[in-house]
Amino acid sequence: MKNILFTLAFISILSACSSAPRLKEYSGEDKGYLAASFVASTGTNYGTYLVSYTKVDRSSSDFLWYVQNNMWKSLVSKRDINNNEVNGVIEVHSLPPGDYVVYHHRIMNGGQEVRWDSAEKFSHPFTIKEGEVTYIGEIKASGVTGENAFGMNVNAGATFYVSNKLNRDLPIILQKLDNKNLIVVEAILPVSYLGQK
Repeated sequence: MKNILFTLAFISILSACSSAPRLKEYSGEDKGYLAASFVASTGTNYGTYLVSYTKVDRSSSDFLWYVQNNMWKSLVSKRDINNNEVNGVIEVHSLPPGDYVVYHHRIMNGGQEVRWDSAEKFSHPFTIKEGEVTYIGEIKASGVTGENAFGMNVNAGATFYVSNKLNRDLPIILQKLDNKNLIVVEAILPVSYLGQK
């Protein structure tokens, strides 16, 4: 019963969110694009992964997300990448030009009512320019385990690693864009993992 109530609450939150335009749907003539692959390494199995970003002045924010597993199959993300190493999506967001930061990550396991948030505050910058696609890299969730009170290994969240996979991702990014003539700029987040100092 708890699982059903949680899922209904999650759907109602998504419905409420969908009525307001998301930052990623900016349609101004000066728009630029954010592109990233958001994946989980093989063997890492949670429900939903979120990475939040905001304009530096905190005037607006949005998030990258990947729904890997869900009892409601219609909520599961259609995978753009699915191989022996990783599975996930490529997100392309249309944004107003300006300076942004990636500042938070979260993992949710809805059926178990469990979630893990960033342990420390962080702020990793990127810039969106008019008419350009800013590729910030592959963000890969790699599961970590801990011990419960009985000494058993249990899931304990994930580390979100950052790397450059533009050669793999570029054809899919271009497929998702209306304008195939846009310049794609490599602007990989300047860290090995989210939260790195």
